[in-house]
Amino acid sequence: MISLQELQEMRERDNAHKQEALNLLTVALTFDDKFFKFQLINDGNTVKITEAGNDEENNFLLCNVAGDNIPAMLYDVLKQGRAWLF
Repeated sequence: MISLQELQEMRERDNAHKQEALNLLTVALTFDDKFFKFQLINDGNTVKITEAGNDEENNFLLCNVAGDNIPAMLYDVLKQGRAWLF
């Protein structure tokens, strides 16, 4: 049986990997002169997308990624944010 501490550590590790994947997506988009920041929030259930250089308090998009693994998260971010990102 998994302890609560082990479960929390697994979640933290998973969220760290997800954030790293989002950081790599940021780098990939810069090759097409698109400058966005992706931040995993709400315990890994939401991705906040902000355009670099804009007023981040009022100019952002939230994407629901609850329960996603990394490939599904990236798919959801690109699908939900496609009109804004591209």
